[in-house]
Amino acid sequence: MPEIDLVVVGAGQTGLVAAYTWLTLNPDSHVILLESDSCVGGVWSRNRVYPTMMTQTPVGMLEFSFLPLPKPRDTYYGLFSGEHVTAYLENFAQTTYFGGTSLQSRIHFDSPVTSISQEQQVWSVTTSHGSQYKCRKLIMATGPTSLPNKPAFFDESCSIPLLHSRDLQKNHPFLSSSTVHQVAVVGGSKSAFDTVYYLIKSGKQVHWLIRPDGQGPGLLATPDGGGLYQNSHEIISTKFIAKMSPCIFEPADGWLRFYHHSYIGAWFRKGLWWMVNWMWQATAGYNQSPNKAHLKPDLPAYWASDNIGVQNTADLWSVVSKATIARDQVVKIHDGLVVLSSGNKLKVDAIVACTGYDVSYPMFSQHDSIELGLPLPPGAENMEDTRLWEEKIAAADEKVLRRYPDLALQKNLPVVKPRNSPNHLYRGMVPVVGKLPTIAFLGQVGSTQAFTVSEIQSLWAVAYLMGKLQLPPTSIMEDDVALRIAWRRRRYLGDGHYIVYDQIAVGDKYIPPSVAPAMMTLLQYQSMLIRDLGLVDTRKGGGWKEVVQPYHPGDYRGLIQEWQASGGAPGVLGPRGPSGA
Repeated sequence: MPEIDLVVVGAGQTGLVAAYTWLTLNPDSHVILLESDSCVGGVWSRNRVYPTMMTQTPVGMLEFSFLPLPKPRDTYYGLFSGEHVTAYLENFAQTTYFGGTSLQSRIHFDSPVTSISQEQQVWSVTTSHGSQYKCRKLIMATGPTSLPNKPAFFDESCSIPLLHSRDLQKNHPFLSSSTVHQVAVVGGSKSAFDTVYYLIKSGKQVHWLIRPDGQGPGLLATPDGGGLYQNSHEIISTKFIAKMSPCIFEPADGWLRFYHHSYIGAWFRKGLWWMVNWMWQATAGYNQSPNKAHLKPDLPAYWASDNIGVQNTADLWSVVSKATIARDQVVKIHDGLVVLSSGNKLKVDAIVACTGYDVSYPMFSQHDSIELGLPLPPGAENMEDTRLWEEKIAAADEKVLRRYPDLALQKNLPVVKPRNSPNHLYRGMVPVVGKLPTIAFLGQVGSTQAFTVSEIQSLWAVAYLMGKLQLPPTSIMEDDVALRIAWRRRRYLGDGHYIVYDQIAVGDKYIPPSVAPAMMTLLQYQSMLIRDLGLVDTRKGGGWKEVVQPYHPGDYRGLIQEWQASGGAPGVLGPRGPSGA
């Protein structure tokens, strides 16, 4: 096969917009996408969207800036059926052409990538059926929900069907059949709430098991807004709210000093978080019954903001409360029974594990994973590299605490035990080692505005791969990565192995994927990438509009053209973007 200009691994929303961005700037390029599934869409594909699946993002927020999503017929505070997103992405792939070829026609379906290696600046990508593709540029867009994390009790020889929440749609005929009466659901994340809701709506009896340790069940935000805002998503999409969350993606400014270094500002910030926590918990009504009390989060909203979902149906609380809920853990499956740590045993017809996803990249060798800075399982890291990184992280931790002294209070809260080594990619996308720009890792961001962050990441990555984004020296990039890890460990209870996050279920909490803007820091992450490109990140026209108006995808419309018009060659980036820290 002739050498390909660009291979994109993954045809979800990130892979599609990455290919679109590259082809917009390089329309005559030979580009293909490799997709493990039989259809486009990733988490929104026809094979993943089950009957009751709803978005957590309202109309007008879940779309590309250049392609408005048609308004759905039925909405709940702007939230809508996942099937509508499926149709949107399918239409995008089928109707977007470059050089007479659609994005859809460039996709090789049923092509899981099993190995990737590089020789003399050329990448070799091999699929499970033996096909090999050689390319100069490679974008990994596998997303945060590709590899299910299966708990230890998963055993293919088990007499009870064991499923992962990723595969609800594929198993819908079985789960909705008359042969299934009782189902155990394992996990406390938003995907567990959605799974329990789906099963009870299907007429099943549900035993909901949430570990007694860990960080407990997720906190669900109320969907309604108020005043100027149509829904709660618009509120958290303002910089006024974003400034209240400690974040290292922007230079220090007056807002930071007010909220985090003045008595009045800190009092206001803490009071607002207390009110949000009280309001969301009051709406849930955890005290209505001893059974429902098991769903009360172990952490307040401020520290749980990586473990927050949205109440996306009017009857969600009344439905999920019908499950038999227990803070218990599966020890093993024995003689057709689910044996729990409490000693109790359950007889069920199926088990659904809402235990999140593996965020590593198993298609790369251990050596290449270390060289690239990818997450690795415990014990696979180079110990000397780990020691050097931890020294940098310790120094960065002092900077984090000087900027946000309240983060020192984290010592009184439970700490996450990481499943992987830290992600060492610069900006969460590219290696810090001094090599030619040939590879980028996109889409490892679980965000309620995933389409927007994928779009901005794609432009940043394409500019980098085209050699038009000059990065700082390796030492500065390493310091930047160390600062991000130190910040996440403080802000998200030890979870420094990811980047910025917003809502993705991993285990019994939302552990962010390899690139993670947190719910209140997504705007800052996007702004940082835009500044890196040499473009204006204040998209509201300045003044109070910049602070109180919610950011929508449309605010970034024309970003590619702006970058083209600027010459596409910004200056050397600093640790916090062109403006420095």
